[in-house]
Amino acid sequence: PASDFSTRQPYPDARRLLDAGVTVALATNCNPGSSNTTSMSFCLALAVREMGMTPDEALLSATVGGARALRRTDVGHLGVGLPADLVVLDAPSYLHLFYRPGVPLIHTTIMGGKVTGPPRPATTRRLEPPRPSTATGFGRFATRGVANSPDPRHDK
Repeated sequence: PASDFSTRQPYPDARRLLDAGVTVALATNCNPGSSNTTSMSFCLALAVREMGMTPDEALLSATVGGARALRRTDVGHLGVGLPADLVVLDAPSYLHLFYRPGVPLIHTTIMGGKVTGPPRPATTRRLEPPRPSTATGFGRFATRGVANSPDPRHDK
């Protein structure tokens, strides 16, 4: 979705693909011409807001879906005997990946079962997790009472 964002093209209808049983792969497509971003959380947020995906569907598309697109069974998920490639978030819920794109939420990166760098200190202030609602897009998460809400209407 980052290429579509940068080039102002229509977003793919992921909802229609998912409903038809298609495995969707989600990635940054980072390149100097049409998608100069490495922010996976930005792409996840676009998938939810613009492509009709739920947060769970977007996260699965970014992990398992990407692995399937590459015909890889050894990556994209955790399992016994598989390399432990994962990130530990500095957030109370994985939903912050979608609700707070562009905010550095990675506390620790683990590759092949080993910490690849020093853990980032945890934030000192407590953030409330997004609350589910029935609206669409970013509105899926009620922002009232959540620190740093992007919507000034919720600063009441």
